[in-house]
Formats: sequence, C-alpha cells, structure tokens
Amino acid sequence: MNETTSPERLTAEAAVEDPIIEVIHLAKSFGPRKVLKDITFTAPRGKTTVIIGGSGSGKSTLLRHMVGYMKPDCGSLLYDGQDIVPMTDDELDPIRRRFGILFQSGALFNSMTVGENVALPLVEHTDLDPKIIKMIVKMKLELVGLRGFEDLKPSQISGGMKKRVGLARAIALDPQIVYYDEPSAGLDPITAAVIDDLMLDLSHKLDITSIVVTHHMDSAFKIADKIIMLHDGRIVAKGTPDDFRNPKDPLVEQFVKGLADGPIRFQMSADDYVKDLLEVES
Repeated sequence: MNETTSPERLTAEAAVEDPIIEVIHLAKSFGPRKVLKDITFTAPRGKTTVIIGGSGSGKSTLLRHMVGYMKPDCGSLLYDGQDIVPMTDDELDPIRRRFGILFQSGALFNSMTVGENVALPLVEHTDLDPKIIKMIVKMKLELVGLRGFEDLKPSQISGGMKKRVGLARAIALDPQIVYYDEPSAGLDPITAAVIDDLMLDLSHKLDITSIVVTHHMDSAFKIADKIIMLHDGRIVAKGTPDDFRNPKDPLVEQFVKGLADGPIRFQMSADDYVKDLLEVES
C-alpha cells in the first residue's frame, strides 16, 4: 500500500485500471507553503475513487485542480489522455461539461426553487425546450427520491435534502464524472448513509466515475473501489478498502481508527514556537 510515483508504476496502474483520469507529478505552492507535493495516481473508469486525509492535507486543493479551478505549478492532469493543465477556460469548457460537482454545502441558490436549481446547468449549457428541461428535472429528482419537491425553496427543506438536490443538479447533464466534496459533512448518520447509497446507486445505474473527498472512514469503506490517503500534501497510501481496514503504516492506522496519539500531530504550526514568540516581543 506504500506510495511510489515512478512513471513505471503509473503505467502499470493505467494498464490494469483503464483510467479516465491520470494525475501525474502534480505540485502546488502558495508562497513558501507547499500544499501538493508530487501527486501521482489514476482513477479507474466507472469506479469510485475516495480521497481521504485530515484537515490541511491537501484534499480540497487537489479537487480544485481536478475540476480545473486551479492551475498547478507543475505536473499534468489527463482526462482520456487530454492534459487540461495548459488549456484556456474556453478550451476547458467542453471538458467541464463532462463533470458534475456536489459541493460540501450543496451550494443551492436560495432565490430559486428546487426545480430551478436542478435545471440551471440545462438552461445554461443546452438549447433544450423548457418543457423538456422540466421533464429532465423531474427525472433527476426522481433518482434522488425528491420528485414532487420542485416548487419548494432551499430554505423549506432539510440539510440532507439540500445535498440530494445538489446531487440531482450535479447529474443534470448526464456527466461521465461526478466530484463529491465532503458529501457527508454536517449530516446525521442515517442521512449520511442515504447519501452513500445514492452515490453507489447512481454510479451503477449511470456508469459514472466518482471522485469523493471525505474524512469519514465508514463512508469510504462503503463506497470506495480505491482509496487514496493524503498527508502533508503527499500521497502516503493507496489501495482497496481491505488494504485500509488493517493498515500496517502507523500514520494510516491513526487516521483510519481515529486515534488521538500517533505520527499525525494536532499542532500543525510550521514555524518554531520559541522563535515566533521572540519575534512578537521584538
């Protein structure tokens, strides 16, 4: 399960997995802080790849790169062999239409109804007749168990229902890939389990490739075909859920089992503490 970033390893993975996504030697810094350090992995077509790691490990930054919201300092991001890193926004647009994104908060527009929120990608990116759009909205809401809620506002539904509406919007354009940013965040265990089941169901029914960023191990074990763990901007482990259930690496074990003591420290300050205090006094 230990990570290596050699080209030979990546080529071997690609041959076995039929990857739709290949991330190759990706790196990103903000000033002196290195957030992503030589990230290399593949995501198999039609499968669910779960990215885990603690706060500040680089998960969200990696996700922003994968959807084209950020440009790396170096490295490549391939979709079916096409590198999106050098592309302009106009060149990226047709590729982004292959993506659906479920944001952590749901990111619904409060001024719009549920139906209007789900219809938004269809209105913006297609020339479909409004009657056809309305029919598609009902179909997508049916997939997430919310048909009949079209006329309600987001303020009139629960947090879990907002996530499901966000998921219906994410699949409105029949994407090949859906990105999930902390889909279980802020949900009770039962609702989180419902979201997990929906992700699995949609992946199987629609043959979607799913990329899920989470720190909830119960969810990761339930939905993942492949798990990648980030720590301090690096991939420290990757493998199947079974590989992570009984980890030999103390760092992975600490995260997976939620242990307070271990190599992952609570104190994340990069600067020397005494030096920092002395600078304040001077």
